[in-house]
Amino acid sequence: MNVKCPNCRFKFDVNPTEVDEQNEVNCTCPRCGKSFTTQYVAPAVNHPVEEPVQQPSSSGDQPMPSSSGGQEADLYFAVMKRMKEGQYEEAGAYLSKLLELNPNDPIYLNIKDQLDSIKQSYLLATRFIQSGDLNSAVPHVNRLLEINPYDPMIVSLKNSLLQAQQQEMLRQEELRRQEEELRRQEEERRREEERIKEEERKIEERKKEEERRIEELKQEEERKRKKAQVNSKIIGGVILVICLIIIFAIIFSMLS
Repeated sequence: MNVKCPNCRFKFDVNPTEVDEQNEVNCTCPRCGKSFTTQYVAPAVNHPVEEPVQQPSSSGDQPMPSSSGGQEADLYFAVMKRMKEGQYEEAGAYLSKLLELNPNDPIYLNIKDQLDSIKQSYLLATRFIQSGDLNSAVPHVNRLLEINPYDPMIVSLKNSLLQAQQQEMLRQEELRRQEEELRRQEEERRREEERIKEEERKIEERKKEEERRIEELKQEEERKRKKAQVNSKIIGGVILVICLIIIFAIIFSMLS
């Protein structure tokens, strides 16, 4: 039996299993969730009409009812089912058919916005992960997980993000290790340069000290040479004086 929701005017099929004494059926709108009762109308049996054969859709779902209200309800259920299962491309195809039937329905437009937002978040997250901008990918992945944490596509995207973050952590750790190694090598090189400079300074000091000693020895030798020359002159003068005294003594003895 085809009924219409008094709240959102959504048409859908119901199969009443319980009819009360007033011949009323309890219904719940699948779109807005409003519960209401409607009068049960038994189907006519005097003039049976052959039901047309329904052709299954290309996606393998159940045939769509021929009535407009039933078709809209089945399309709505197909959209929600595909969104729950993470089949957003198929959900978009069913939603397009829904919008053809009712293009101004705010609920359908809201679902369209949700699908567009999911696709955009997924594309942005994938692009950021591939480019290595993981911090920008995190909010998009978290938003997708809030929408459907069990969606295999979103779970795979989350795993890709986690794997990329782990690889980035390993890369950063390797970079830190290399930086530490470079700093250690630089420190060793600096210490080696300081050691070499200290050795060169000590060698230079020893060289200067050796030159100073050589200079002192030269000065000492010069002093000794000059002293020897003076002593030699003094001795020569003394000898000359002695010789003169002897000569004068000889001469004086000969004259006397």
